Amino acid sequence: MGKSNTEEGDVAMADANDHVEKTNKEEDSKVQTIQDKLLDNVRLIEEAVKEKEPRLISSRLLRQTQVLKGELTAEGIVLFVQTYLGGVGETSLERCQNVLKECGHGFSEVDYESKPEEMEQEEDGATQKKKKKKAEIAVIEAELYAYVVASMYLVQNKAWSDVLRVCQVGVGVLMEHNTRIVDPMGARLYSYMSLASEKMGTLSQIRGMLLQLYRAAVLRHDSIGQETLLNLLLRNYLHYKLYDQAEALRAKAQPETYKSSAQHCRLLYYHGRIQAVLLEYSDAKEALVQASRKAPLAAKGFRLQVAKWLIVVRLLLGEVPNRSEVAPADLRSMMHPYFELAKAVGAGDVNVFMEVASKYQSSFESDGLRLVVARLRANVIRSGVRRIATAYSRISLSDISNKLGLSNVSDAEYIVSKAIRDGGITAELDHETGIMTCSSVTDVYSTDEPLNAFHARIAFCLDVYNEAYKAIRHDPKARKTWNAWPKDVEEEDIEAILEDFEDYFDE
Repeated sequence: MGKSNTEEGDVAMADANDHVEKTNKEEDSKVQTIQDKLLDNVRLIEEAVKEKEPRLISSRLLRQTQVLKGELTAEGIVLFVQTYLGGVGETSLERCQNVLKECGHGFSEVDYESKPEEMEQEEDGATQKKKKKKAEIAVIEAELYAYVVASMYLVQNKAWSDVLRVCQVGVGVLMEHNTRIVDPMGARLYSYMSLASEKMGTLSQIRGMLLQLYRAAVLRHDSIGQETLLNLLLRNYLHYKLYDQAEALRAKAQPETYKSSAQHCRLLYYHGRIQAVLLEYSDAKEALVQASRKAPLAAKGFRLQVAKWLIVVRLLLGEVPNRSEVAPADLRSMMHPYFELAKAVGAGDVNVFMEVASKYQSSFESDGLRLVVARLRANVIRSGVRRIATAYSRISLSDISNKLGLSNVSDAEYIVSKAIRDGGITAELDHETGIMTCSSVTDVYSTDEPLNAFHARIAFCLDVYNEAYKAIRHDPKARKTWNAWPKDVEEEDIEAILEDFEDYFDE
């Protein structure tokens, strides 16, 4: 019996050891898989450097890296750095390891002295020389890619101080090497650096650095860097409510064409916010409408913020939009305060409007719209006057004051007089008797309103066409085939061909 129990215990212990070894092997294979995927992405960098094509970085490399965001580990990133930079970029390897050692969330616990198994395997001299020569092509690019991957991992773990440290080192390396291949990765580092500073509450401290980086991007003709840094600077100014400075920067620095549709969409949103605060509601509406149309469906938070600003701007312009016009179905449940606000403005009741504004004050404050919403009181009164003028042919100023919720009759007299002067209503006011006499409702098609609406739609369609035409990319190699006219063709033959075409079209 004792022997049987001993054998059963040995078998159980062996099974437990096998389970532990299997788990360790699975973890090692997971780290190795992440390392291999990162190394495969570096092959794209080598191809981009060889072909001198930055679009491989922006269109393929960064998107593939974004897919790996949930699989990243500190050990896998360190192994990737040691595997690729070891032996070909000792300076880059040392610099990258030094900054990673100071970071938390697993980076400080990794053994940086041990070498990866792939580096310990013996290879013949020709193979080692071939790999080294191929890796030396993109040492700096691979180092910057390591900073991007490390920043992405640290952003997931909300280690903002470590993100800022890694990005600053990466930006320093970027400034020492003027190549257009690394521009997309530099733009990603700028974004992470600004995000970390915003989360830490030190956004104003990096404003000078962002301005210097923007100047360097302009001098280097770094298009994606200019677009990214301009949006980051506008966000920096808007965070501290410096609208005049933001508008001055946008007016002078906005490029004519954009390579990144995402950055163009962000600029339109910031432009709309700036113009709304500066009382330019028509320009604000145009910018916000374009931003809402250009925004990708996956950017749900961005689309929600654009929809909130757009509905307030349209209310300030005197419009009362429907729910389907303002926000799609997937965003309507999160816009209840703004639908209540639009309902109060359309009703023209000042008391209801003040109740809604005080009830959802915290929501408006968090969205940065509290001061803009406060301007809607005049629109509420104007809307109420229009409703009264439509419903009554003759009404006293005292009744108007009671319906609008005003404190005295003199305020109602001033508001009605201004509405008549501005053309908001068609009526006559007798100041002696205090009676407003409204005229019959005019046909809207006898006014210029249909013409203006038709013109606005045509202008929008033309803008979409022009932007689509500018976005067309032509193959530079195709120009050679276009210009390759046969040399043995004489002028008489060319004229005969043209005559045949003319005869064909005449028929």
